Amino acid sequence: MTGEYGFGRYRFTSQLWVIFSAALVSAFGFGIIFPFIAIYLVNNIGLGDALAGVVMMCYTVTGTVFMLAGGAWADKLGRKKVMTAALAAEAATLCMYAFASSFLMFVGVALLHGAVSSLYFPAANAMVADIVPTGKRPFAFTTLRIAQNSGVAIGPTLGSVMILTIDIRQMFILSGMAIAVAFLIILAKTRETLPEKAAEEFSYRDTRKVLRDGVYLFLCMMILLNAFAYAQFFSSLPVYATNDLGVTVSGVALFFALNGAMVVALQIMITNHAVKLRRSSALAIGQALTALGVGLIFFADGFTGVLVAVAILTFGELFLSAVMFALVADLSAEKMRGTYMGFTGLVMGIGEGIGMLLGLTLLDVLEMRSLLWIIVAVASVPAVFGFAYLRKVVPDGVDRGRCSRYEAPGNEG
Repeated sequence: MTGEYGFGRYRFTSQLWVIFSAALVSAFGFGIIFPFIAIYLVNNIGLGDALAGVVMMCYTVTGTVFMLAGGAWADKLGRKKVMTAALAAEAATLCMYAFASSFLMFVGVALLHGAVSSLYFPAANAMVADIVPTGKRPFAFTTLRIAQNSGVAIGPTLGSVMILTIDIRQMFILSGMAIAVAFLIILAKTRETLPEKAAEEFSYRDTRKVLRDGVYLFLCMMILLNAFAYAQFFSSLPVYATNDLGVTVSGVALFFALNGAMVVALQIMITNHAVKLRRSSALAIGQALTALGVGLIFFADGFTGVLVAVAILTFGELFLSAVMFALVADLSAEKMRGTYMGFTGLVMGIGEGIGMLLGLTLLDVLEMRSLLWIIVAVASVPAVFGFAYLRKVVPDGVDRGRCSRYEAPGNEG
């Protein structure tokens, strides 16, 4: 796997392309069903908006714990072992949704699903960081993001057709089968990238070092605020758009399709621009666009207005995803990459869980339901300034994407 394939700064080893392919397949499989879960719980199972929010939050509750565990296991046991185990378990768990019929059953499956699916993310990101050097990481994570969102674009589009023609329970089975294909790809076509020495040096007690890393924890606080806002896109927005603005289920699927299509079409261009900026500046721009996009939903009166807001929200996502995980990788030591990726995922899961629960609860209790979008937009603004402040606390070479923290002059870690 020494040859590189691709073009320009997007030439990578065959193993990276295998990871990207698995990401596309798994995102496609999950995308078939995920945009319709909240609608299904409310309109088909008969749960209220708040109870649907509880179910969706349960998906992240165990995920917030097991995300960190997945990162630590990836640093100790190996990236590939954790990735394959997570995909196999997720495939089985998705099929279990097909047999759930009550609130408690959905809660149980969601808790289990969150636990097993969260293990994959830190291990996969750590494997990517293992393979590529600092300067090339934004381009590698950009390609991974494009692969994921290609699946996100195709999955909901196909799902919107399938939901009109087959039982949604069958869609859960098909979703699980797609994840199983991703499992086979990783199992057959990847090798372990965790250095044996790093695995031997890593101790589970090392995970506590994350809590003493003030710069990284500050970054995590900003990431949490972003995740809180972005969670509304896939939880509150589908319910609000269908029940308050009269958007059809197929119309909601187009919001997700637009998001995925924009990532596929524009992520490389945005990344090529973002890497010319300080990473703190790129993150601040992304958060500002996120706040603007969420706030504009307040003024939307139908499909077109929401579509414009989603487009702006997606531009924010493009700037953030261009550099965020590259920055996390560059703040971590080699033996701690999985742990840092896992803790980042944990923080994102907490933000998304709070966002889903609070967003859907506010929809349930607000007399003027559209005020939700103003509340979330205002809550997003502090992170704009927080991301910008990173330039004062992150080593200059790291902020400019020239080196990792442990390679920066005067920074031994």
